[in-house]
Amino acid sequence: MVWNPSRTPDRPFSFLRPILRFNPIGTKAEDKLEKSDLDAIKEIGNVQILYMPTGKMEGSMRAKKPGAMDAIIIGRVDGVVGWVSQKGVYNMRIPIQALPDTLNSFRLV
Repeated sequence: MVWNPSRTPDRPFSFLRPILRFNPIGTKAEDKLEKSDLDAIKEIGNVQILYMPTGKMEGSMRAKKPGAMDAIIIGRVDGVVGWVSQKGVYNMRIPIQALPDTLNSFRLV
């Protein structure tokens, strides 16, 4: 797994645009997601989500979509929002079967 920082500080969640299409979450300037944002992302993208606003598991939020086969892990490192992907794959969706077993303890799936 590798960390991918957002490269658009004025629209920190623009990396979600391939999933969200025209949903305003991808263009918002605020670098924080609310529970309602996570719920919208999971429904539109048909994914499970783990969101770590502080970059740590403490205070993390999850959105679970029954039957989803992919997951998105969004977090913050050194104040920069970004996502976790499989090494060598830039896509933000991670097939649930590819997640390390240690993530099971985070109750992502």
